Amino acid sequence: MVQPDNKSVVSDSASRSKRDAFGYVERNTKAIRGGVLVVNYGSMDKINAFIEVGKDGLVAVCTKSNKYNYMILGCGDSVDEAMEDFYECRDELKQMEEEAGRTFPDLEYEFAYDTESFLRYYGNILTPTGLQKITGVHYKQLSHYATGQSRPTAKTVRRIQEGISRFADTLKQVRLV
Repeated sequence: MVQPDNKSVVSDSASRSKRDAFGYVERNTKAIRGGVLVVNYGSMDKINAFIEVGKDGLVAVCTKSNKYNYMILGCGDSVDEAMEDFYECRDELKQMEEEAGRTFPDLEYEFAYDTESFLRYYGNILTPTGLQKITGVHYKQLSHYATGQSRPTAKTVRRIQEGISRFADTLKQVRLV
């Protein structure tokens, strides 16, 4: 599993493969499913990165920033593959910028998942039955969301987000002795 790096250096350059991947996302923007679940990994200058599943099942991780003039994009068959590609792209871009004599600030990413990508990514940790207990959304419906068979309403996305947030707050209070 690829873990987010909170002190990442990024660039506004892109390799051919990354530009091709961006073309995929641009062409398939209307195919993206579900609402957005936000996962915050820290408190530095934040750049939004969206993790979404396309109609064909390809997962994309894409940055968006009005403050910085660049974009990083990673794609893969799973969230792990897309995240790995995202960080490889970032590293390639960093190297290209260093070779050009340019530097960029250290940044952290705030990841927002569409519902399908969130359920896929955390599905081996949070089972549909466990998520039902946390969110109040029936496990069969959560399974449909995870496989892309159906899309949650905005109200259901809020229920999932609120349930996950409550659960995370509870876990933060745990102290083992």
